Amino acid sequence: MNWLSIIFLRLNEIVAKILNLYQEPAKLKGITLKNKIFADLIIKYDQNMLETIIRNLIGNAVKYCREDDIIVVSADQISEKLVQISVADSGIGMSEEILSGLFQIDSDVKRAGTNDEPSTGLGLLLCKEFVELHGGKIWAISLKDKGSIFYLTIPIA
Repeated sequence: MNWLSIIFLRLNEIVAKILNLYQEPAKLKGITLKNKIFADLIIKYDQNMLETIIRNLIGNAVKYCREDDIIVVSADQISEKLVQISVADSGIGMSEEILSGLFQIDSDVKRAGTNDEPSTGLGLLLCKEFVELHGGKIWAISLKDKGSIFYLTIPIA
């Protein structure tokens, strides 16, 4: 039984919808949100899972940004069949120890946000599961006090 509901989606619209959800929390922290995804980029994905992934990545970026930081969501077609999405922030970044423990169930990488927002570390594990169910990959790069970029690959329409 296939419980995935894979449909054609305009990635720009999904990201705009999620960024809209975070406008108020970002505004309260003085964070700028930017959607740099072309309007005509269409992908094949389960909409609920994609929204969960994007919501988690943007929510984490807001959580770990400070006043005047910026969050940019963008996408590039990297092959005929794949799009790479990135959620980049200029926030507090991560140490090598935290970065190496991301996406691992047996790792304790939780830490409070810049306004003491709580974290369990479970959201990224869920993102990894959803991305891999669609045959994609998710990873991050980060520099302490410089920011982070989370990448994921997804199938293009």
